[in-house]
Amino acid sequence: MAPRPRKALDRRQQADVRAEVARLLEGAPAYRALPLPRREAVAAKLEDAAAALVVAELRDRRRLVDAVDFPAFVSELIGGVFQAVVDASIQQMRAYADLLESAAKSVEDFADDEVDDGQVRAHLIEHFRGDAQRTKLRPGLRARPHLKPARDDDDD
Repeated sequence: MAPRPRKALDRRQQADVRAEVARLLEGAPAYRALPLPRREAVAAKLEDAAAALVVAELRDRRRLVDAVDFPAFVSELIGGVFQAVVDASIQQMRAYADLLESAAKSVEDFADDEVDDGQVRAHLIEHFRGDAQRTKLRPGLRARPHLKPARDDDDD
């Protein structure tokens, strides 16, 4: 006679199998209708079958754990996380350096890079309507419009 699979489990595992089998069987009206000796025999056979499944599952899990080089896996995981943190820090430092470089530009460099003549004209006309006006272009010319004072104040 082959050894019972339940013997391959520790006491806690055996108790878990027994409790789960009892829970399932007690929910079945046909099982509850059986005489006590028959119920005990059915429960024992079902416990053996469930224990065999648990033992097989535990063996499969052990094979999987043994197949994975856990120390190497953890080492690579930690190394990968560390490298990601370092890469993110480098990106932040580069962005900060770019910000400082932009903030350190001279007014002229900033104006050259960020403001064009059209924006200056539009700003002057919007804010100084009475003091500045656009020059009218002659038909056919492709020159940019210029601003001129709206009135000439003669200094005597």
